[in-house]
Order: sequence, then structure tokens, then C-alpha cells
Amino acid sequence: GLRVAATADVYFLEKGEYPLHNVLAAIKGNTSLSSARPGLAHPDSYLPPPGAPERIFQDHREALENSRFILDDCNLELPLGKPIFPDYSLPEGQPPFSRLSNLCFEGLRRRYHPVTREASGRLKKELGVIEKLGFTDYFLFVHEITKLAADLNIPTIGRGSGASSIVAYALGITQADPIKYDIPFERFLHVRRKDMPDLDVDICWLKRDDLIERIYETYGASRVAMVATHNTFRLRSAFREVAKAFGLPNETVNRMSKRLPHSSGQTTLDAVTESRADSFARCGRDTLERICEMAERIRGFPRHLGVHCGGLVIGDKPLDNYVPLERAGKGIVITQYEKDAIEQIGLVKMDFLGNHGLTIRDETIRLVEEKGAGEIDIPDEDEQTGRLLENARTISCCQLESPAMRNLLRMLRVSSVEGLMQALALVRPAPASGGMKEKFVRRARGLEPTTYPLPRLEEILADSYGIMLYEDHAMKVASALAGITIEEGDLLRKAISKAGSDQELKRLSGYFIGKATRNGAPWRVAARMWSRMAQFNAYSFCKAHAASYAILAHQLAYLKAHHPPEFMTAVLNHQWGMYPKRVHLEEARRMGIGILGLCANRSGAQFATSGGCIRIGLRQVKNLSERSVDRMLRVREERRFESLTDFLSRVKISQGEVENLVLGGAFDFTARSRPQLIWELKTACPLLKGRARERGLMPPCLPRLKPPALKDYSPWRKLMYELSALELSPTAHPMSVLRPMLRERYVIGSSSLPERVGRSVRVGGVLSARHTNQTTGGAPMQFLTLEDEEGIFEVTVFPGPNSRFGRNIAGYGPYLVEGKVEAEYGVLSVNARRVRPLFDALFASAADRRQAEAAASPLASLAGG
Repeated sequence: GLRVAATADVYFLEKGEYPLHNVLAAIKGNTSLSSARPGLAHPDSYLPPPGAPERIFQDHREALENSRFILDDCNLELPLGKPIFPDYSLPEGQPPFSRLSNLCFEGLRRRYHPVTREASGRLKKELGVIEKLGFTDYFLFVHEITKLAADLNIPTIGRGSGASSIVAYALGITQADPIKYDIPFERFLHVRRKDMPDLDVDICWLKRDDLIERIYETYGASRVAMVATHNTFRLRSAFREVAKAFGLPNETVNRMSKRLPHSSGQTTLDAVTESRADSFARCGRDTLERICEMAERIRGFPRHLGVHCGGLVIGDKPLDNYVPLERAGKGIVITQYEKDAIEQIGLVKMDFLGNHGLTIRDETIRLVEEKGAGEIDIPDEDEQTGRLLENARTISCCQLESPAMRNLLRMLRVSSVEGLMQALALVRPAPASGGMKEKFVRRARGLEPTTYPLPRLEEILADSYGIMLYEDHAMKVASALAGITIEEGDLLRKAISKAGSDQELKRLSGYFIGKATRNGAPWRVAARMWSRMAQFNAYSFCKAHAASYAILAHQLAYLKAHHPPEFMTAVLNHQWGMYPKRVHLEEARRMGIGILGLCANRSGAQFATSGGCIRIGLRQVKNLSERSVDRMLRVREERRFESLTDFLSRVKISQGEVENLVLGGAFDFTARSRPQLIWELKTACPLLKGRARERGLMPPCLPRLKPPALKDYSPWRKLMYELSALELSPTAHPMSVLRPMLRERYVIGSSSLPERVGRSVRVGGVLSARHTNQTTGGAPMQFLTLEDEEGIFEVTVFPGPNSRFGRNIAGYGPYLVEGKVEAEYGVLSVNARRVRPLFDALFASAADRRQAEAAASPLASLAGG
């Protein structure tokens, strides 16, 4: 009794896309075009043009009418733009706006002592805007989320433009005082802006999952989901997948794709040709061009769904009422819409990004309070912290440890939160471009007078030496020059950043310059400020965001200055950033903190403070499983280990894990040398296996083994084994072991560099970080961060030396740098003439070289020492 309806299978839009469809089908099936099974599609599986169905089904009029009936019966309405707020707790009989006002004024009394007229006036103004725009529920909901975090003792910090709001500050969502730091509310919200405000919250990364779990419990699993990302084909991935579909062998595809950039403005064919990846092709030029053509067509196509790193969406009822859902590979439910579509349909998305700085701050405070130092209150201003910032001793301080940032701190002589705000904004590409960074530094150091494009801009740009530094400056400058409201200035700023074409930018340019000149600004000034704004908006910070991160960075710098052992312990436990963990350990050593080695009887799972020193944790041992760490700690509670043999008898653990424990120093307490311990391990393991087979028991008891008198490893080899087993060296910095030999060869330490500005030097160090770049002409160059026992120093390898010696720079090192010491505004760097592996450079004879290489390279097998 079912009626027949006319339809067509549509797999692609236009007739000529059939070959492209086949390529995508092969990619989806992870097969080649030649072996792909024929699918349902055929060359006519494209969308029929208007009128075609009537001709195709002219003998089946009833089927056509039934299709029309289905079409007319379909009714899809997406109520876009209407916010959908989750339910939240509200005292009985209290309207939402009354509740928000009460919470805000209570918070204002906690924040300000006393509450000033300016603060209360601004709060009333902001509340009026929030009520008018209908966002009361949103602020109450975000407040409830941050309260959930506080109840779980999870530190949070609001970031982004939300820190422009005194409402968010009073509610405890953000930590930056918008009045103290002169942050305009209009950057965040105003009556002309209709889109949903964005209150982003960073969370202690260690406890982020705890908060998300509590949100699921509070609001119900059916109302909460992670937001998806739409991962797309980029240049390299598009080429790889199409090449495999065309049947190129995996080995060929791998060799070719490694030559290609992940993304590029070039066409795929140009990238393949320029990188010389085509030299590996064995398919003929025509086939290669066809592959590149298809790869070019699928660039930007959706590839698969991913999970947003912190986006969570919460609804007022089950989310399948609003959005399609699916279960990701790890079992969590995700939306099939990405973040922009989620916001368009009105659902509330919150970004819960894990912040390692919050975790480090929280753990440092806990460690200090545990040793009985009392409750820590971190002030906004502190002389000792100021000195640390001025000297850029900010390795291990989140946001402040990159070479570019440390250089800026020295140049600007930063000592306060306001100075950190400026440095954080100035390190961004837009303010740093066009000579603005140089001009800012010169003015900050009093080497150049501060001037303003027009007198009316002095008040706006007084805190930044007459230079636009924040997005807030751009909207204020636009308002002042063009004679428009600050709200309109914000809309113009936003329109510039979102302009998708030169035509749109030209239209905006005409609008701004016309308004500015009619408002009394000289055309040349208006044009120059427009050029600066257009360049500026794409890569700059809003002042609120800079303030949020500057406050946290200042707190971390305070803890490093006042509580170094606890701070560095927390950093080592939760390190994340551009430097490996060994760099942070060496920073602790240079600060005078004692480093206690790995010990099977004393080390906990993590790094720990002990008598003002830092003890290496068991989790630092390479390839030591979490299960083995738990076993060690559990067995040790019964009785401490007396020897390596005793350990092997009581703990079920692999030989490879024990070998790394030995090389890392975990059994040095036995007073046996590490070669003797390796002998003991390799002798005991066969006995263990034999007795386990005999008794069917594990672990069996072992007799005491007496090793031969094996000489200990050389200091250098011991360090290399520690680096191999722990990826750091608790005994000493490797360069300190080499220092006597380096002095004989006139290689200086990094602490001597300030005395040799303008002179040629030889200096050695291990690699901490590297950054490659290109000159304006496209020539590659490198910026190296090297480190010795005395400190960290920067090396610039310009294109000439880089072309000759760049290939020498691969891995840890150590390296010998020969070059000239340069200084600019108190910042030192070595402009390298040569960079070579240190042992190759310093050992002339073949015998010396062999001896050095033997000392530097851990052996695969250590039997017999």
C-alpha cells in the first residue's frame, strides 16, 4: 500500500565531479582506484538541473506528485540567533536579574575596600547593557560553573575580552580589575553588538576532567557534549591521500610528502616541484600532475571530525533536540556541528582550556603551606619579583620564558603587571611589525621622545608611548579620529579583522578616512592611522586578555622569586612549553637549589621537595610503567630495599626497566658502582627466570651476589647514561664536566659573554630550543637557545653560516659556537660564524676523537662494564 516517489541518488554536485568522487571514495575505503569496489554512484549521480526530473519521470506522473507531496510536507525551521541557556539554580521567588545584581554588588564589596563611586557606577552601567541584551541568564550560568570549580578546589582564571567586564570581575569569573587597568567594557559587550558574549575560563589542567565530570553530573549526560572540530585536508595530507588512491607505494608517498609543508599558499603542483619531492615519483609526469590536480581540488574539504580541545556545550534539554550527535573513538559524545554552528543555533559553548600555569601556581602554594610557612598572599607589586622580571630570569614562568619574551623584558626593564601587559601585547606579530616594537622600546627607555599623531589621541595612547598596542587602542582611536561612538569604533575594528576581500577593506577605508577628515583630521594622518589599524587588527591582543595573563605570569614570577624549591618542583611535575624538563632542572640548579638523585628507597612517584632540595621522582625514569611505580611504592611500605638483589626478589618488573633505574642512580645507596649493579642485574635475571620455572613462584628469593671490582663510569659517560635513562642529569650539568677541557681550548662560559660584547668568542652549550625563520628574501636562518652550567644564551645563525653549518645542528649536542657577541638594549646574542658538534671541533687527532665519541655515546649493552 506504499506510494512510489521519484528521486535520484546524488553523490556530487556537477557531472564533471565523478572522477573526484571516485578518488574520495578510494580515500574513504583506504584503497586504490584500481582495486576499489564499484559503488552505487555512476557518472550521472549528480544533482539534476531544474526540469530534468520531469523529463526523466514523464511516464510516472504519480511518482513525481508524491515527491512534491513529501517536499511540501517537510518543514525545517532553525531558530538561529536565539540564545538557549541551560537551567541553573535560582533562589525561590528571586528573578534572574535581581539575583545577578545581588551577586555583583556582594562581589564588589569583596573586591573593593571601600567600593568607589566609579566602580558602582560602572557596575550599574554594565548590568543595564546585559539586561537590555538578554544575557542575564548567561552570566548567572557561567558564575554557577566557576562556583562548581571553586567547590572542587579547582583554580580557574577568566581570559579574553571577558576580563573587560566589572560584572565578571565581581562574580569572580575574571581576575583583572578593569578600572585599575583602564579596560573598556565596550571591547566585550555593548548595545550595538548582538552576538553572544564569550566568557572563556582557563582551568588547572590537572583537574580539568574533574570539573567536566561534575558538569555532566550536574546537568545530565544527555544535555552535555564536547564540541567537534572539522579537520580538513591541507596541502600535505591531501597529496598523501590522493597519491595513495592513485596506487603509489607507501614508501614513495612517505618520501615525497615529507618534503612538503603541511600548509602553504602555493598550489600543490608548485609545492611538489619547488620542494623537489617529484624527484622521488615513479609514476610519470602526467600521473603526478593528475595527482596534484586532485589534491588541489580536495584541499579544504572536510576530512574527519575531531574533538575541540576544551569546548563543552550544555543545553536546557537533551541536545539531540538541537544538534546531531555521535560517539567519538574514546567513547565521549560529541556534536557534529563545529563551534561556529553551535553558536549560530544559540547553544551555550564554554571553553575549558587546561592551563599549566594555574596548576603550577596551585601546587607551589600547597607545597609552601605544607611545610608550615602559613597562607600565601601574592601582592600585585613586589620588589624582589620586579628584580627577577627586569633581569628576565623567567625560565619556567608560563608566558614569560620564550627567548623573544625574555629579550623584551630586558629591553623594557619590566617590573610590574602593567609592564608585563605591554610585553605580552608587544610580542604579538601586529604590534611587533612595521618598526613599532623598536619605536616602543626606544621610547620606553627614554631614547626617543613620545609623540602622538594628533593631540586628541594623547589621552588614549599615553600608556603606550603614543603607539597602538592593544585592540582597545584601535577602537578608541577610530572613535576619536572619525567622531564616532566607541561602540561604532569596536564594530569597525571587528569589521576590519573579518574583511574577506580587498574590496571590503577598500570600502571600510573610504568610510573611516572620510569620517576622519570631516572630523578635522589631516588626510595624511587619517590614511596612516587606517593603514596601521588594518595591519594591526589581525594579530593583536585585547587589553583584557593581556591583563589576565600578565596577572598570572606575575604570580608565577613572585613564587619563583620567594619560594624557589617549591616552585621549581611544581614546574618539573607539570612542565609544559618550549623547553624540555632538563632545562628546568638546570635552572633550579643555577638558582642554588640542591638536586637529590633518583633513589629506589626515597623517591616518590613525582618530583618532591626535601630539606630545600628537589628529589627526582620515579615517573621520570624512561619506560618505567605506572604499574611498576605503584608496585615499587607499595612493596617499599612494608620494608625498604637493602640491595638490588633484594629489590629484584620482591618487585615484579622487567629487566629493561631495572636497567634504566640503575643508570639513573636509583641504587647508588648500595655503595656499589653502576657497572657493578649492571653486572648484578644481568647475573640475577637468569637466576630469577630459572627459579621461577622451578617453583612456579614469582618473585623467588635470591642469594647475595658479589660483583667483581668494576671501575665506575667516567663522569661524562655517567651523565650521558642519566640523560638516556631520565632525560635529565641529577649529578651535574654536562658542560660542567667538560669545563676543564674547554678552558684549555679557550672556550668560555656563558656568564662571560657580557664582558665580551663586540668581540669574537668560542662558547659551547647543549641545545634547549631552536626556531627556524626566513629573511624577507626567503633565505632560511635559525635562532638557537643554548645552555651551559652558567646560564642560557641565544645564538643567531644567519643564512650564510646556516647554509654551511645548519645541517650540523641536530639533537642535544653539545655544540661549539664561534661568533661575535652583539648587544641591543641590554640583550645579548652571539652571531654565529660557525656551529659544529663540540667533539668534532675540539678533538683534532683520530685517537682523541674516538675517545671523546666513546665517552659521549652510551653503549647498547653494558655487560662487563
